Amino acid sequence: MKKPNEYKYYDTFIYILLLIIAFFLQSTSVVFTQNIPSPSLVLALVIVVSLFENYWYSALFGLICGILVDSVNANGSGLYALVFMLTGVICSLVLNSFFQKNFASFAVISVPAILINELLDVINKCGFTNGFFALFIKFYILVALYTFAVAFLLYLLFYFRIKRDEKYKKPKGIIKPKK
Repeated sequence: MKKPNEYKYYDTFIYILLLIIAFFLQSTSVVFTQNIPSPSLVLALVIVVSLFENYWYSALFGLICGILVDSVNANGSGLYALVFMLTGVICSLVLNSFFQKNFASFAVISVPAILINELLDVINKCGFTNGFFALFIKFYILVALYTFAVAFLLYLLFYFRIKRDEKYKKPKGIIKPKK
């Protein structure tokens, strides 16, 4: 679905506003304390934006999100920038090439993307030590479930907003010519 340029600026503003909110909620311990598993809000936003936008826009948005997450990360190696950029590109390309834009395609694309990102996150934080699989099963599977729940809520928000916009943009009262 091709959007006019005037709506693209509005969408970009909404995405940036949601990114700022998600980033501050994720990086500060105001809402989510450090002792409990918390969702990756920025990853959920990257996946949902990549489902509704083209792959160039998704790559750029994922790169910006990854740079923000890397800025507060302890090692700051640029891994999140690369991973979020690739996540946005791959999700967008797979959706536009093989699927229709509906909830089933959202679930098929987002679940593996979240699990792979969480696996890379646990490898980045602790490496392949003896407690790798225990940590992944006990902690990061919960984080993946929470992230999917947040991504699902964001998907519903974007989906209903787009459907509402399509409903009000349709021309009304078109008179068919007589034959």
